[in-house]
Amino acid sequence: MEAKEEELLRMVDRYKVQGHFWRFLSLLQFPIILILTLYFILRYLGADTLVKVPEPPVPGEVQQDKIPDKEYINTAQNIINLIGTYQPTTARDQFETARDFFLDSAVASYDETQMNSELITAEESDISQRLDVYSTRIDRQAGGAAQVCLSGVRQKIVDRNPLPEQDVTYCFSFVVDEPFEGDPFGIAVNGFTQKLGPVARLPIPRKEAARFEKPKKKITNKALRKRATAKSQPTK
Repeated sequence: MEAKEEELLRMVDRYKVQGHFWRFLSLLQFPIILILTLYFILRYLGADTLVKVPEPPVPGEVQQDKIPDKEYINTAQNIINLIGTYQPTTARDQFETARDFFLDSAVASYDETQMNSELITAEESDISQRLDVYSTRIDRQAGGAAQVCLSGVRQKIVDRNPLPEQDVTYCFSFVVDEPFEGDPFGIAVNGFTQKLGPVARLPIPRKEAARFEKPKKKITNKALRKRATAKSQPTK
């Protein structure tokens, strides 16, 4: 009987020791939680918020192969809005505005086909024109340059009499010129061709090309081209 009592007392002592240990841990956690809470509050109040914003392109540092396709397509569409749909009373202003998108190396080609031919005919014969673009194609070239070809159906109107519709394709070769405020890329035309007839190669699917026909962001080029964007909507 005495042995059982001794065993029971030893068991009670062990439980007492374990009870004191767990009581000590439970009492210790309260000051630790309080100290950690105060520490993180002080860290939060004293922290500085740093927001990293990407730097805008710097003149002379734009990598041409990093420019998205839509930027080239938007620029080509702006030009087409100016020279594709016009009335004889507004044609000269639109064609001169579109001319501002071209570098000196491409101006001669533009003047030959547009300023000295298309524009003069429109003014002298009182011709209006509308153009509906049905396909858009972009080819990225070596070094990041791009060529955008827009094909559509144009119809000339003389004395309110519509002439037969014609398929026409405009191709623009783009390079990066000096960027400025409003156009961080400085996209400019350094090559231009116009060809009658439907597009020879497969275009971008219509659903994809339609995203670019009415661009929300207007892209202009160097300082001489700043006024072009405001006038790039088609004349109705």
